[in-house]
Amino acid sequence: MGFRPTSAEEIRQTLLSRINRGEYALGSRIPPARTLADEFGANRNTVGKAFQELARDGFVRLVPGRGGGTFVQRAEAAAVVAEAQIRNALRPLIEQARVRGLSKAALSATIQQLVDATFDSQIPRVKFLECNVHDARTLVAQLEPLIGFRMEIGVIDQEDLGALGDQYDLIVTTFHHLAEVTRALTNQRHKVIGVNAVPTAAVALKIALIEARHLGLVCGRENTAQSMKYLVASYHPDDELEVALVDDVEGVRALASRSEALIVTYSCADAVTRLTDRTPDVVVEFQIDNQSIMFLRQQIVGLQALHTVAT
Repeated sequence: MGFRPTSAEEIRQTLLSRINRGEYALGSRIPPARTLADEFGANRNTVGKAFQELARDGFVRLVPGRGGGTFVQRAEAAAVVAEAQIRNALRPLIEQARVRGLSKAALSATIQQLVDATFDSQIPRVKFLECNVHDARTLVAQLEPLIGFRMEIGVIDQEDLGALGDQYDLIVTTFHHLAEVTRALTNQRHKVIGVNAVPTAAVALKIALIEARHLGLVCGRENTAQSMKYLVASYHPDDELEVALVDDVEGVRALASRSEALIVTYSCADAVTRLTDRTPDVVVEFQIDNQSIMFLRQQIVGLQALHTVAT
């Protein structure tokens, strides 16, 4: 399970992060304390305390009574307040360094090193794992603009899965591979998050519109084949469905020769065409469903808040 803020300071930092990222826009109403308490698994009074601290610093405005709530008042307040405080704190230290003979270049380099180290430590490292490069790149390209965060890409068979827990704050994979990745990270399974990858609407429509009675399905992995098998069978319960993995060369050729309609996942399409001299009728592309995107975004925001509090 990912990080969930429970203390007033952690909740305050999480809400402030959402304000700065534009999730709670200027003038918008922040969800009530009860809703956030349920989301974070925290006490409602603790959320209320975080609201009060944000109001004290001028970030939000508390409006009592019916129609009231907590409203974003100054989305830019965090940066403005922080800059003034930092200037006031640094000025005497810089003067002290000058008096003691530290050069401007040396002082600037020292400050820059501290800034780089601090900011870099506040950026959680997240890795997205898939069984092939195409799906990994496609799904990450979909996710990054929606969660506002960059992720590194990895191919499961090319990674030392057991070592990833020490290198990354979060490891994301699809439900197809969740069990495999979790088993490899037994002692750090709390860092692993699964997201639901489903065929795109266009692909699902093509599968549903197939009129053939004998269907062939080729996938790269057994777990993907099982999930796709149930999907295709649900659209064609009375039709015959035969499944093969792309590594089974003779099986793929035999399946292609018997099937009236051939469905393959994108990562297998070129190989199937070479093996069978046949163009697939449907090439399956995947996308992440909206609920998984929302959940992943919450985990990322929580991680960022945790890193901010820790540093």
